[in-house]
Amino acid sequence: MAQGVPNREPDGGEVCCADFTKEIEEKRHERRSKPQPWILLKFAILLTLGIIGFATYVYVGRFCVPMLARKPGAMGDRVFGIVFLAVFGIFLLMMLWAYAKVCLTSPGFAKDYVQPTPRPEDPSRDDAHNIGGSPYHNHSSSSSPTQPTPARPPPVHHITSLSSSDHSPPQSEDTTSPSRTKATGERHLSGPGRRPPSTPVLAPAYRYCGKEGFVKPLRAHHCRACGKCVLKYDHHCPWIGQCVGARNHRFFLQFAFWTFMFCVWTFSSLLGFVVLPRNRDNLDILMAVIIALSGLFGVFGFIMSGTHIRLILLNLTTVEQMKIRDMKDRESDTLADMYSMCAFTKKRKMRARWDEEWGRLALEGNIWWLGSGRKNWESVMGKSIWTWLLPVGKAENDGLDYPINPRFDNKGRWRRRAEWPAHLR
Repeated sequence: MAQGVPNREPDGGEVCCADFTKEIEEKRHERRSKPQPWILLKFAILLTLGIIGFATYVYVGRFCVPMLARKPGAMGDRVFGIVFLAVFGIFLLMMLWAYAKVCLTSPGFAKDYVQPTPRPEDPSRDDAHNIGGSPYHNHSSSSSPTQPTPARPPPVHHITSLSSSDHSPPQSEDTTSPSRTKATGERHLSGPGRRPPSTPVLAPAYRYCGKEGFVKPLRAHHCRACGKCVLKYDHHCPWIGQCVGARNHRFFLQFAFWTFMFCVWTFSSLLGFVVLPRNRDNLDILMAVIIALSGLFGVFGFIMSGTHIRLILLNLTTVEQMKIRDMKDRESDTLADMYSMCAFTKKRKMRARWDEEWGRLALEGNIWWLGSGRKNWESVMGKSIWTWLLPVGKAENDGLDYPINPRFDNKGRWRRRAEWPAHLR
């Protein structure tokens, strides 16, 4: 008798159960992949307009009008009523203007610019045929003339670099070997080094959308709620009923900013009069509700404004920022394993060594960084202060082409400082 577990015929019940479980998972995945119904996507817009309308009725009808009409129980005189009504009207107009602009401006969809193509081959091998070769990159010097030309290059846009002098060879997968360190002239650093992802993120196979069947443009991302690939996808915002992307990101920031200003004025002016001793007996319950709502949405508007100002200054989207944060968290875990909890100085010195070798994560390590915060800001918000504040015109970028940080190779992999173009080291 053979040792070990005897061979047995598969149990019919187990096979049936496995097939049933697989079918449930497939149906669940299919259900999650379907875009949300149109009415569900736009419902929050009606809710937002309802809240704005309610706040306007309470502020104007129950706070300002009694002052203007000099009614008994009014919380101030006519002068206060005129000034408060005028300022409130300005902030209300700007907020509604920005809200209409961000809701009516499409973020831009990839399907309008690219054609369906077969899935590109796996780019795990380091050759031009698998990654599409020269049709996808302008770094002609990084590929040999003898390399084969792909038979079916997907119709995607060219990748441009910020520096014409970026002709360094692509970095190999083994970025920590002693021989490589010696060859690049880097001094040895004690302890484990920084290990950026080696995934060729610019390769067509890594940008292929299996749901829509084409190679996505740079920085595009598939939104499950909308069921489409959005150009320079930032996030899906239920309050505007669509995604924030390349062509409405500026309007979204302006809406968040003017919402913050509107809420700050509403909250401070109402609260300032309600707390006066002479007005405590005339407290309107609806005013108390608006004070609470304006305080809540004011905090929300402040957080969103600050977050997106920072993202724009770094030339990052929310999705891209999450990837950098994940890398930072992994490095924090590495430092926690190396040093004790209180060894702050040693941890800071090790990060400084890594930054000396590679550059900073959100700046030199950001593939979309343009070299300065001002350039990043103007690429989204424009060069005029009026386009910073007023929701006019259209986006500065069409969402299809973006320059690549020359500190990355032509496949989108971060290189050490010693491999950067000479003028950037």
